[in-house]
Amino acid sequence: MQIVQLYPNSTFAKAALKKIVSLESVTGKNYINLINYLSTNSVIQNNGELKMIANRLIVQCNIEQGTYPEAIDILTQKFSDPDIQHYDSIFTALDLEYVNYLLSNSQKTSGIISLNELLNNEVGKNYMENSDRLIAQLFKNDKDKKTGANYNDGLEFAHLFQNYPNPAGNLTNIRFSLAEESIVDISLFSINGQFVKTLKKAAFNKGLNNCYVNLKDLKPGVYFYRLMVKGNTSEYQKMIISR
Repeated sequence: MQIVQLYPNSTFAKAALKKIVSLESVTGKNYINLINYLSTNSVIQNNGELKMIANRLIVQCNIEQGTYPEAIDILTQKFSDPDIQHYDSIFTALDLEYVNYLLSNSQKTSGIISLNELLNNEVGKNYMENSDRLIAQLFKNDKDKKTGANYNDGLEFAHLFQNYPNPAGNLTNIRFSLAEESIVDISLFSINGQFVKTLKKAAFNKGLNNCYVNLKDLKPGVYFYRLMVKGNTSEYQKMIISR
């Protein structure tokens, strides 16, 4: 990782660091050495942005090698940090929920932690008070930003239900109700708010609708899906993909 060593403050260094776990999964899967590199490299540890990326990658390495309790321990410490930013607390809580799910479905039963146990401190209170508003900001489309529309402006026209099954495998059903026949756009986003793909864009009838979507091409993880009606963001829900 010469670019990280030579140009730690560049965008190229951040991009290169983010790719390192994916490369390791193809070249050698030596996650123990990678964790050691990420946690002890002085250039990374002395750079705030690189250190934050590295900590997230260490969690990813633990997930890849199935050491879920170690990942949970890192995330728990991070979530309990009184200086954690609101947005970061959202992503950390989502990561915790996902790793807990993976652990509960593995052969290991110890180490599972309830997120409720962490919600009694100040960070937890901020998380509970701001999570919906902060997550909603991730899914504002260009029209919302220009008009100042809120994420739930379309609620009078529609309601989005939780997909079933959730966690989902290769196929899931997304249900929603419409007050009248409308053009509907259902889009999928990563937990960082990055657009992944459009799941469905079509006209649907008034009343309750079922939309079956294929998830075969998506990696396991936590996602959000957003319902847009008449060009306005209506609602969003969380989806876990697991295989």
